Amino acid sequence: MRRAVEFEIRLSYYDRILKTLPEAMQAPEVLIIPEQGPGPYFEYDDTTNPHHEAAQGVLNLFRGRVKAED
Repeated sequence: MRRAVEFEIRLSYYDRILKTLPEAMQAPEVLIIPEQGPGPYFEYDDTTNPHHEAAQGVLNLFRGRVKAED
């Protein structure tokens, strides 16, 4: 059952799946579904990554909507 729920989480929204499970399966001690939903992993958030500064610069350009000429 746990494996089926893991596949469902990958293909759907965590909150929606949590609502579809019976109450007995929603408890953390049952270990059917993780306590927190999956989130994005951005490897360049790690300050020890050699490309961290460059990635932050690109993100700031996106956020600031800088023109292509800049």
